[in-house]
Amino acid sequence: MEQITGRIVRDAVVRTTKGGIELVAFTVAVNDRYKQKGKDEVKETRYFNCAYFLSAKIKSALKQGAIVSVFGRVNVNAYKGTDGEYHAHLTFHAKFIEILAAVKKDATKAEAAGKPTHSSTPETVDDLPF
Repeated sequence: MEQITGRIVRDAVVRTTKGGIELVAFTVAVNDRYKQKGKDEVKETRYFNCAYFLSAKIKSALKQGAIVSVFGRVNVNAYKGTDGEYHAHLTFHAKFIEILAAVKKDATKAEAAGKPTHSSTPETVDDLPF
């Protein structure tokens, strides 16, 4: 069983196969960087199209920006497109998902609107003269 850890690229969606089985589909971006001897640092991002078949309920927790560790198996889907070119993408059949950092719903809405987020702790006002 392989493990990938990365950030979810967009909100997960529930899809149904031709056989009527529901799956949760989401994409995880895995960043990697390394430096070869005598060369500049290389930064790479690999995208994994993930499918989770065990429960569709997890969809609500798999939001864009969340950091997850996904356990399962990696495959490569290669095909010839309608344009005549060959294409390939990495797929990941997930058996277990661990959410390492979830995205707060209110914070993402405020950031998207360009508004600063506020703390829920009230400010204390001192009435001391000094």
